[in-house]
Amino acid sequence: MKLIRLTLIMAVLAVATLLLAACSSDPTATPTSAPPTATPTATLAPGVPTPTPAPTATAAPPTPTPSRDMEAYFDGKTIKIVVGFSPGGGYDSFARLFGKFAARHFPGTPKFVVQNLDGAGGERVFKAINGETDGYSVAVSHPRFYKRELLGTDVEFFDPNTVNILGTPDASAITQAYFVNRSFAMTYDQVVAEGKKLTTGATAIGDTGGVGSAFMQLLGAPVKVIYAYGGTSEIAAAFDRGEITGTDRGGYQNAPTLFPEWVDNKQIVPLFRWGAEPEEDPAWVEYMATLDTVTPPHIFDILNPTEGEKAVFNLTEIVNDKLSRTFILPEGVPQDLVDVWVKGFADTIGDPDFVAAASLLGRPVLYGGPESIIEALNQGKAALADPALAALFAELAGAE
Repeated sequence: MKLIRLTLIMAVLAVATLLLAACSSDPTATPTSAPPTATPTATLAPGVPTPTPAPTATAAPPTPTPSRDMEAYFDGKTIKIVVGFSPGGGYDSFARLFGKFAARHFPGTPKFVVQNLDGAGGERVFKAINGETDGYSVAVSHPRFYKRELLGTDVEFFDPNTVNILGTPDASAITQAYFVNRSFAMTYDQVVAEGKKLTTGATAIGDTGGVGSAFMQLLGAPVKVIYAYGGTSEIAAAFDRGEITGTDRGGYQNAPTLFPEWVDNKQIVPLFRWGAEPEEDPAWVEYMATLDTVTPPHIFDILNPTEGEKAVFNLTEIVNDKLSRTFILPEGVPQDLVDVWVKGFADTIGDPDFVAAASLLGRPVLYGGPESIIEALNQGKAALADPALAALFAELAGAE
């Protein structure tokens, strides 16, 4: 009897073992495992590269974090583009052009509207978008505020280290010059030999278009910059009526549309230049041929500045060129939305219709991405470690 019982018990155990084995191999069973640890997204800061995790040969790739439905997120929404200047200028023009073509390049084809908040030199845009982290507000910023931050002056509601820089449609690398009437002089050497004084107009200290003339004045050349003009049109008109002896607004970007007779009659000639080298700007070379004149000397060849002074001037040009009309998202916008904006912005600026429309307005387009802008800021921080150069930069760039 005991043997029979033992045999039955062993049979039951065998059946139980088979059942357990069958259950453990059930293809419908859900395995239990710890969820993959999400990789933190580093905030992009000038000079601090995002660390790349070392690959692990035996580790399985992490499960991607599900992203939001961007089509649904932007569908039916209105995007606000805040501009710190009145309608009609370069900042407003690029903002409106962007708003016209951007819907093609954003999921959900949202609407774009421009809000003008002129006054305070463009500073009001930062407060207008502060705290709006939903990705539905963007602003167009002026270089002067980056200059202030480079010099240690705090700009309220703005920190270039934490704001989300999208890029600029106006990272223009062009040759610029100071022009006079042929009847006044043909070369800068003639001006010096005859003891003449040069005057020009600008909107304020740090005026992007007049930085070369301002540098000449600061280093003792016979040049005087007269400030408080309303803009390019007013400055060009002042030169046309003889109120100033020359102008920085005589280049191919302005003269052919504002005062075409200057070009048609070969009325103006350049005395000195700055900006891009002529070989980097084919339009400049063509323009010189149209005016029946030649490219003048660079201001460095006229002034013989120190290496430090050259560095300050080059920094000013970098900030003016790469940070002009920079589009920004406020701090705190989630990274997935920032990524959509960076791509959408680049695609819009590269849209052939956008470029063609800007050309009709006399606005040449040259895309500057966030990487190049951050690099410019890093260069600025390094150059301004010298207090003397920082003081010269403040005078030249007009950071206040």
